[in-house]
Amino acid sequence: MAAVKTTPLDDLVWNNQEIISWWVGVGGQRMDENMIHRYFSESPFFDWTSKNGFWIDQGKNDFTYFHLIQNRKEFEATLRSREGVEFLIVDTPQLVSDKELAAKGTNTGIYVIRKQDRKRVSQPYLRPPHVLVEKGPDGKDAWELTILGTYYIVGENVLQASSVYDIISNRLLVASASLNKLFDVAGSLPRYTPGAGFHYLPRSQKPTSSTSVPGTPARSREGSVAPGPDDQSLRSGSVQPDSRAGGATSSTNLNDTKLLTQSLRDVVAFQDDYIDENPLLGEPGSFRFSASTAAIKKRRADEEAAAAKAKAEKESANTSRAASPKAPTPPAINTELAKVANKEKGKDGERRGSKKGDKSRRKSRVNAGGSATSPTTPSSATSTQAPNSAL
Repeated sequence: MAAVKTTPLDDLVWNNQEIISWWVGVGGQRMDENMIHRYFSESPFFDWTSKNGFWIDQGKNDFTYFHLIQNRKEFEATLRSREGVEFLIVDTPQLVSDKELAAKGTNTGIYVIRKQDRKRVSQPYLRPPHVLVEKGPDGKDAWELTILGTYYIVGENVLQASSVYDIISNRLLVASASLNKLFDVAGSLPRYTPGAGFHYLPRSQKPTSSTSVPGTPARSREGSVAPGPDDQSLRSGSVQPDSRAGGATSSTNLNDTKLLTQSLRDVVAFQDDYIDENPLLGEPGSFRFSASTAAIKKRRADEEAAAAKAKAEKESANTSRAASPKAPTPPAINTELAKVANKEKGKDGERRGSKKGDKSRRKSRVNAGGSATSPTTPSSATSTQAPNSAL
């Protein structure tokens, strides 16, 4: 027996024109808030074991409950008074951003419905993010709400909101599939020939001529042990050379080669751009860079100039130290020998000076008056006679 294929709920879009026509026929307005619970109950997203399903079943046989379901506020107040799984409208259509249309009462037509499990509040504990707390009429915490799903109505279509897990897993699957394709394309690019070596992009196909190059014998490679240009390399990962590659393969890989070339160009052009240098501001739908491209380039130029200046100062300091080298310190033994030699030289000089002084010293002579005078002393300064006494 063949298995029945079912469409995932988050891929399903549902609407029912019969219910809308019935509601308008009984005097209601098209897609107003009082018909949303009744309209949503007919969708495949509805859970008939919830409190909503119980009251709707009761309304089929009791007009009291039937009128209760048609009043959104009273119906949701009844749902909030008891424990269990429920569907509540948590957001209603808002006016459009256009002021003229908003003045006419035009709204977005989007309802947000949340499926949640209502329980009495328990002892305080670290609640996970999907568990909310609702206060009672006295202002105290009364209920714990565990979110089980989110749905939204856009116009007349009912859809289920995807979970964060589904979105991230889908994005990762797309990224991994793209990487696998990239590896397949990159694996077919390397080529090797003994004359040209390795190359990674297809070379232009040139018609081969039967005539040989002038001055070269046509059969010069016959019997040679060296591999020819068409021989396949034994390197792992290499493929047949261009001469053996089929034309169909080259044509199918041409677009992939262009994409790879463009990717390499983008890497070279934007390899110095980082998010940290120019972070994004704003919110989804209105992102903007915190600085302009000119400001980023100016900041880079200032940093490069400062680095160049510091490097130049360091090089100039090293050059100045190299131009005036410090005299080497003589060994200790040479220093002691020099001290001894200077000491002996000083003693010898003293002895020579004493002899010279004795030799140059002259004896004092006694004057006629009996006083001793030096050779440099005039006789008139020591004589007691007057100058005219000789007369």
